[in-house]
Amino acid sequence: MRTCAVIAIFIFCALGGLLFGWDIGATAYVLTQLQSDKAGVAWGERIESSSVLRGFFTASAVGGALLGTMVVLQVEGSMGRRRELLLAALLYMVGGGFEFASSFLSSDAGLVVCLLGRWVYGGGIAFAMHAAPAYLAEMSPPGIRGFMVALKEGMIVLGILLSQVAGFVFKDMEGGWRWPFFMSIPLGAAMGLGMSRLPSSARWLALQGRLEEAENSLRFFMKGGVGLAMEEIKASMQNEEEWTEADSAGGDGMDGDARVLGDGGGMRGSGGDKSEGAKSTHHSLVFDGGEGTKDAWKGKKRKKTTVLQVLRNSRYRRPLIVGLGVVTFQQVSGQPSVLYFSNEILRDFGLADSATLLVGVFKLVATMGAVLTVDRRGRRTLLLLGIGVMVLALALLSAMFAVEKEPGAKGQALDGVLIAAMFLYIAGYQVGFGPVSWILVSEIYPTEVRGETVGLAVMANFGSNLLVTFAFDPVRESIGTSATFGLFLGVAMAAWLFVYMLLPETKGLALEMIGAQFQSFASTSRWGSGMVGTEGLLSWFHRHVLQGPNTQHGGQQQLAQPQNTPARPAKTLGTRSSVTQTFIEQLLPVEKQQDGVASMGLSDASGTTATSAKHHLLAPPSLARYGVGRMEEKATTAPMGEESKVESVDLGEGEV
Repeated sequence: MRTCAVIAIFIFCALGGLLFGWDIGATAYVLTQLQSDKAGVAWGERIESSSVLRGFFTASAVGGALLGTMVVLQVEGSMGRRRELLLAALLYMVGGGFEFASSFLSSDAGLVVCLLGRWVYGGGIAFAMHAAPAYLAEMSPPGIRGFMVALKEGMIVLGILLSQVAGFVFKDMEGGWRWPFFMSIPLGAAMGLGMSRLPSSARWLALQGRLEEAENSLRFFMKGGVGLAMEEIKASMQNEEEWTEADSAGGDGMDGDARVLGDGGGMRGSGGDKSEGAKSTHHSLVFDGGEGTKDAWKGKKRKKTTVLQVLRNSRYRRPLIVGLGVVTFQQVSGQPSVLYFSNEILRDFGLADSATLLVGVFKLVATMGAVLTVDRRGRRTLLLLGIGVMVLALALLSAMFAVEKEPGAKGQALDGVLIAAMFLYIAGYQVGFGPVSWILVSEIYPTEVRGETVGLAVMANFGSNLLVTFAFDPVRESIGTSATFGLFLGVAMAAWLFVYMLLPETKGLALEMIGAQFQSFASTSRWGSGMVGTEGLLSWFHRHVLQGPNTQHGGQQQLAQPQNTPARPAKTLGTRSSVTQTFIEQLLPVEKQQDGVASMGLSDASGTTATSAKHHLLAPPSLARYGVGRMEEKATTAPMGEESKVESVDLGEGEV
């Protein structure tokens, strides 16, 4: 790995996040000064006299981002991540230029130019937030992918803090609000210049059939040969192509005829062969990234997948539900509202000038804690921890706002608890939802539809942000502040359960393996009632929403142990990392092992048949680095109660 190249990839890509945060932090200072006698423009009085106009001014960048995301969904397939980031840099510069120029127009035309600039700037946010997570995920080694994408969230927080410092410096200057807007222009120029020197994502180039350019892209940040990495990408492309063909033929990726690749190999998944009466079922997952993939996958340019096709394809249903759910919960659990209240509460304590800076520094420290641990602790662990802290904080906030404020020491103590709860909430958000949401969005979707699915996630995120921002004041006036935070508390509890039940761990896995991780996680009882020990709603949700309507007996392919077969520890299965070992254990439940050879058995959900399978893991070079070998499969079935001959799995050796 070329360290300098990886640093360059991160810095210039993450500048898109910093400029997003820059607008968030600068807007508060700009609005404050536009309503003062130091505005320097006549149209500042219009802002001061109209709460609707102030709300529109604040939300215009988010509105531009939401509109920009709709455009992204139409053009992302042909543009690619790199050119999207170049366009984002251009929009940042143009939007910032309009905002700066408006300060020299005293008439109402100045207000129109400023609002136009904010909408254009929002378009830059849309393209940057869509492309940056995918580009970083596709250009980062698996071991630091979480760190790279999470650090982008750190850059957003850093942008907020730096723009607040700039606003603080210029707050007493006549027309000083124009300078934070001006500073976005050179930052956008630096982003555009840097991205122009970086290559396009190798995975996106491979998806377009441009294999030679994909190899050159890998050489930009990898030392030595890139053959292994290219084999993995080709294997992934082959796997996704087979799933797409199966889905277009009416399958859902879990049922129907097994798809045979032939001599070429490639990474593939095949579901159950079914006949009337549930006489036979087999379930296997095949990995092969060997030389044959060059023949199996020719590197043809893919046809663009539409958003409607993504929504209708059951293969993408699980990751789509998880991704959209996480980014929506990120906003509707009250994040914009708590941050609004944090500044208000601190100002009540006489910290008017330094309140936003104090919150910004605290957010940055909490975010960096998550950035430094996300690849060690895992995405799921940090998300559950962060949401759990938010639940506690929201309970305290709801309780404190329900207590009538009293003068004296008791009132000061309650105020202290209120501030502690506020900072506790911010810490929980910055450890969990803040960095982890975009890591998940960048890595859980297959390459072939990553553009469409990330676009849907960005749209859901900005849409829910707008909803919470506009609905907060009317809801608070209607039911009270305490009840409003109680409502957020209920949403946060639902978010914790959502993550606990539906999200598998993805840390350390190559992007080519995460899709199979979702399939494996879904096909075991951890997705169903067995995960939390309850029946009913969760089982129905699994059968009818996640698994789809076409699966037999609820669609769960449950893994069963043959009778009288002693279990052996899976840690003896070759030399693998703990992450890959867990992945292999989920795909291949090992029942017994003799002399380095393991056996396994499968049964369908009805319990009427038993299936035996023979898998040879031959450890091809392409996936050997992950401890996964080529697996060939033969299956036979027998009625339940009769002995099933379970043949062996030769696991081979893989060097991590």
